[in-house]
Amino acid sequence: WERALVLLLEDLPRRRLTPSAISLGIALRACEAGGQWLKALELLEFMAEARIALTAAACTSAVGACAQSGDWSRSLWLFAQARRRDLEPDDLLYTAVIGACPQAEQITLLLEDMQRSGLAPNP
Repeated sequence: WERALVLLLEDLPRRRLTPSAISLGIALRACEAGGQWLKALELLEFMAEARIALTAAACTSAVGACAQSGDWSRSLWLFAQARRRDLEPDDLLYTAVIGACPQAEQITLLLEDMQRSGLAPNP
């Protein structure tokens, strides 16, 4: 994850290239794999400041990084923030948030919301 962030945040600007939603998504997946929830949140903030559209895949990776740290409440917070930014969650994002939740009540609410959106959870 460290190398991915160096490439994104140092090497690209040095070459006068701008990070894209795709390159940021790759960096977010690296943060998820490394359990680096704080770095993932920083990348999401960077995306917002740079006016780069938030994608469901990027949000899913950030939720996954938070879930790996055991911080299910931050995963729910990220999901709520994404919805406020008019992001239409996909089945993978719902599944990641549901997987992060330890309490049945939250899972039930998320599943109901998912069904209203016409999506089915991934196994």
